[in-house]
Amino acid sequence: MDEARFWEIVDEAVAAAGGSLEEEGRLIVSTLVDEGADGCRGFQERLFEVIERGYVWNLVGAAEIVGIGSGGDAYMEFVCWLIAQGKDAFHEVLEDPNSLADYETRDPAEEWRYDELVYLPSQAHEVLTGDELDGYPDEPDEPEGDPLEDADDYRERFPELIARWGAPDVYGDDEDEDDEDDYESDYGGGGDDDGDDYEE
Repeated sequence: MDEARFWEIVDEAVAAAGGSLEEEGRLIVSTLVDEGADGCRGFQERLFEVIERGYVWNLVGAAEIVGIGSGGDAYMEFVCWLIAQGKDAFHEVLEDPNSLADYETRDPAEEWRYDELVYLPSQAHEVLTGDELDGYPDEPDEPEGDPLEDADDYRERFPELIARWGAPDVYGDDEDEDDEDDYESDYGGGGDDDGDDYEE
């Protein structure tokens, strides 16, 4: 399955689901059953590639501001939620994370997470063969792009998000080098973090 077909499946489900992630998931599974076992495996491969593409510093910073965190399962579930909004929405937010300020939400830290997406191809594969698919998305050691160095970087890159949700509690106005080292350790930059939990 190529990426064009992957996004076609997602976008068709988005259009038919009426805003329900549960219904969207059901529609994706139904389509993957029709695609066959090879289609399920191909969808999973493309999904994991697109999830990895979501590990960029600008999106990490946006996730910090809205209260999701910078890594671990919560961040991966946020990227999955973003994918589940469709191809155009996914790429728009990657290009301009401030566009998230236009989304209606009461609690993005709870509502903007969709871990079920990861398991949909496996569910469809099990329907077809009786066997689940192996595999789980890998978290890269370091996000792509320009790192967020200090509080000024957040203010400069995310003015609309900060106007709505406030500045993240990552750097204070009087941050010191130790604070920065602690944060960067979440992505392999040192410190005592064992890498298993990147959430702030």
